[in-house]
Amino acid sequence: MIGFLLDLGRTILDNKGYNYENAMRNVYNLTNKKITFNVFFEKERMLHNYVFKLVQKTNTEVVIGEYLLTLIKLCDIETIYTSLDLEIAFFDELTKYEGVLGGAEKFLKFLKDRGAYVVAVSNSCISSDVLKRGLEKIKILKYFDEVISSADVLYRKPNQMMFLEGIKIMTEKKISIDNMYFVGNDYRCDISGAYNVGLKSIWYNEKNEEDVNNYATFKANNYDEIINYLQNNVFKA
Repeated sequence: MIGFLLDLGRTILDNKGYNYENAMRNVYNLTNKKITFNVFFEKERMLHNYVFKLVQKTNTEVVIGEYLLTLIKLCDIETIYTSLDLEIAFFDELTKYEGVLGGAEKFLKFLKDRGAYVVAVSNSCISSDVLKRGLEKIKILKYFDEVISSADVLYRKPNQMMFLEGIKIMTEKKISIDNMYFVGNDYRCDISGAYNVGLKSIWYNEKNEEDVNNYATFKANNYDEIINYLQNNVFKA
């Protein structure tokens, strides 16, 4: 069996832009509203700036449900809802603007038709269970056997923990590392990260950037090129 670890954002998913303020308003509406939304959102901006600078510096991940509970406590207001409830309220707004990149579903179907084992490996503050909810909404969850989120692993790509979690799942399915491929669009997070753990990588390289370190096994501007490469080099009879 051949295994594929796939990045999501800008590799499979087209994040067409989203209204972060509206997502926070959904969360605010699940509180007792003892302060105005403007005050709530101002405090969120302050917390966000601090937390996400730390994320960028350390490649650790924020778990959005816990972040939102912390924000509510910081604002000295209350909610009867769980971190999962808050996460779903936040994420449901963002997924209104989410779609599938051109050619990506054709690629996913190509993999499934050939019996590949497919795992999403996403840098996201959203838990894997809630990410699955989003993938189901846009009707592509059926192409994935598993979903790994950095919100569950607590580290972001290119940290090795994300890749090793995917390799572990593949190994449990008796897939050797020689038959594993990582597909992603981000050179630092996806391609260099995959290279550093010994994975073959396919760089979905829309901008036709240079592979300065020769990390990628193959690079392509579009999914037709990737499918053609896999047909001739990986799934050939």
